[in-house]
Amino acid sequence: MAGELKDPEGRAHRLAVSAVSGGILVSRVLGYVRDVVITAVFGVGGVTDAYLVAFLIPNFFRRLAGEGALGASFIPIFAEKDKTNRDDAERFASRAISYVCVVLTIVCVFAAVGSSVLVSVFAPGLRQTPAVFDLASRLLAVLFPYLLLMSLYAVISGMLNSRGHFGIPAVASALENISVITAALVLAPRIEGGPEARIWGLAAGVLVGGVLQVGLVWWTLSRTGFRFRPSLRRSPELVEMLLLMVPAAATLVVYQLNNIISQGIASFLPRGTITVLYLAYRVIEFPSALFGTAVGTVTLPKAAQAGNAEEFRAILDRSVRLCLLWMVPSMTAFIFFSEPLIRLMFEYGKFTADSVSGVSAALRAYALALPFIGLSRILSSACYAVKSPGVPMRAGAQAVAANVILSILFVWAFPSPYKACGIALGMSLASMVNLALLIRQTARSGILRGFQLNAFPTPGVLFLACSLVFAIPLYFLTPHVLRLAPGALKLSTAVLVFVSIGVYFLCVRRLGAGQKK
Repeated sequence: MAGELKDPEGRAHRLAVSAVSGGILVSRVLGYVRDVVITAVFGVGGVTDAYLVAFLIPNFFRRLAGEGALGASFIPIFAEKDKTNRDDAERFASRAISYVCVVLTIVCVFAAVGSSVLVSVFAPGLRQTPAVFDLASRLLAVLFPYLLLMSLYAVISGMLNSRGHFGIPAVASALENISVITAALVLAPRIEGGPEARIWGLAAGVLVGGVLQVGLVWWTLSRTGFRFRPSLRRSPELVEMLLLMVPAAATLVVYQLNNIISQGIASFLPRGTITVLYLAYRVIEFPSALFGTAVGTVTLPKAAQAGNAEEFRAILDRSVRLCLLWMVPSMTAFIFFSEPLIRLMFEYGKFTADSVSGVSAALRAYALALPFIGLSRILSSACYAVKSPGVPMRAGAQAVAANVILSILFVWAFPSPYKACGIALGMSLASMVNLALLIRQTARSGILRGFQLNAFPTPGVLFLACSLVFAIPLYFLTPHVLRLAPGALKLSTAVLVFVSIGVYFLCVRRLGAGQKK
């Protein structure tokens, strides 16, 4: 493939990213199937909104505490110690896991008791529909232990990544999706009552899936020789981890506030708006996770273990090029071909034509953010690797302020059918602000050892040019595709997607767009 660097380290880097991407691909495909099954069985309405709010709240804290602050503070310390003294590293990891279990168990108990307060904070508009608000509160009380399970998964996965095991942690998340799909198709229909009763089957599927996910990575870690030694004894490494967690947590609160703000504003709009935004965001999360998150996951431990500034810059160089290679065409495809894609992906069962229109409009607005989200994750991972989490925290705080202002402005200015689109557009523009601030602050501070992201305009422009080669024909073909019968439409859309991928990479290869000059 064009753009490959001819060196062993570059090949190892790409193989690690490929392992994570492969695992994420399996998980995301199953996640897509899960969302299709949920909307086909329950439709787009109040019951689905209640479930999504109850699921997204612990998911917010998971990304904050589990994948976020814990990973950002734990991995650099563990990776550094594991390179020199494995026994000391495992003692540190055992203490970290012990603290996670104790602290988050207490948090889960308080969250279950105060579930209605949390729903009021995260989705205040649901109070306008008391039945939906009550259902969301009760579901949240049951689902909050998902946070504990995913935090354990994050710590264990960080240990595996530091030891060069990237595939299993990435693929493990597929177990949760399989569990929820099984619950929706097998368990939920067996529960007596209406949708309000059957939705509890999904909650059971989430928790069972979380247990299976933690079980798989724990078993894999034990195969590397790890022996868990529970201990709540303090150590200098734990203190350092906690000190790093504070700015990392603040940074991720800032990032996740974008989603929470969007959800909160959407809760005041007609029922179903939360689901529309959720589905559109899930679509952009597919390439975002497959390439942005995968590259960031590999970048953090590798950058933390870099022996010198040249190796550090080479790691970031490869990460940025891999990210742009995939994120730019994904953005272009979602903007130019959104409606056929949404019909291919979601138009089943109770998912109506109106739902297609709303989700595709929101998808076009969200798609603008893709390259900026991916590059921000790489720069943030690099900052965490050098133990400077304050830089992304400051940039993110300003981006959240921009999101609040822009989202409210667009919801006020846009006509009724496009208010959800306004929320998505506000978040996309805020992601651009975030990246611009990250570039400026890392350049000024010099913490990235001479690496400059603004040295990459040429490959980005070439990737965009290659993307337009397939995107412009797709745009003109869209009206003809939408007039086809449902079966023919979905088949034609799938064929066009695969042809477009081939055309894109042929152009990249011919132009040498991914090669380091």
